[in-house]
Amino acid sequence: MHYQVDRTQVSDLYTFIAARDFWGLKDEYKVTWTDQIFIKVCVTTQTGKKCVIDYSGLNAGMPKTVKEIEDEINKVGLTAPLVG
Repeated sequence: MHYQVDRTQVSDLYTFIAARDFWGLKDEYKVTWTDQIFIKVCVTTQTGKKCVIDYSGLNAGMPKTVKEIEDEINKVGLTAPLVG
């Protein structure tokens, strides 16, 4: 399967992510129990890279903005139906 995202969509996604203070988030939000969904979001720019790990993060105090970012990435990348 192959999808292509145009530059405007990538730029809009970056703006969406930046508006939610992605760089101010903790590096991980994890619960202590196992068998949960693991999501890792990484953003790479010319100045560096930031990753946030979501391991059932809403249950670990993760801000809802992380879930919004995950959902937007899936929407832009046309992966939402695949991860449903």
